[in-house]
Amino acid sequence: MKLVIDIGNSNIVFAFNNGSWNSVMRIETDKEQSSVFYQSILSNHMLEEEIYAQDITEVYISCVVTEVLSHIVEAMSGYFGLTPLIMGPDLYLETDMRIPKPYEIGSDLVANGYAFHKKMEGAGIVVDFGTALTFTVVRKGIGIEGVSIAPGIKTAIKSLYSDTSMLPEVPVVMPESAIGKNTQHAIQAGIMWGYLGLVKEVVSQIKQEYDATATVVFTGGLSGSIPQLLSVADHHDMFFTLDGILMICDDYLAGQS
Repeated sequence: MKLVIDIGNSNIVFAFNNGSWNSVMRIETDKEQSSVFYQSILSNHMLEEEIYAQDITEVYISCVVTEVLSHIVEAMSGYFGLTPLIMGPDLYLETDMRIPKPYEIGSDLVANGYAFHKKMEGAGIVVDFGTALTFTVVRKGIGIEGVSIAPGIKTAIKSLYSDTSMLPEVPVVMPESAIGKNTQHAIQAGIMWGYLGLVKEVVSQIKQEYDATATVVFTGGLSGSIPQLLSVADHHDMFFTLDGILMICDDYLAGQS
């Protein structure tokens, strides 16, 4: 069994794979936590799921928050007695996929591109609803053509309550009406209906410029938060990024043997 860890700005995902994703844990990213904390929370989760440390053969890590990485590596090394494989340019450059600016691009975007490159056909747009809202443009057999990035939905909401004195934090809920009747509703109406238009327009423009037949894949923790958007997606796959991390690391190790 393999453990894949995806360290993002908002959440850290711990996912176990034994031919399929059979247990996934998501916690908030906290730069102040120690390796002991991460080891403890993971061991408790594994106990509940009846997963044993000796069953883990590999630990793969994708990270876009460098302050957390050393604590996670220390926790995993101590708990499993394994040296985690960290997904970075040294691994990217061993793949058969074109990756623009490999020392700049986020490992999550590379994972999304690689998952499409290996699993899908033709041209694609992978829309990842995370801390950032990203659109990775990729073509099977070639690789990543480019990326578009906007603030994520929660990031937009946070900017309102962080930078203003009168506006509260609100749940990520799609309101029925675009006309707010109170402060919470007003924020939800502006953000959620606004992001509905944002995603539709960016996808439409990419298709006009690149390939009208491009397959659209939605992934990420908030990818289902706007139900009216799901008709834009040809595929909705919560594990798409994890698939990419797993395949890149597996392929790298296979090439080293």
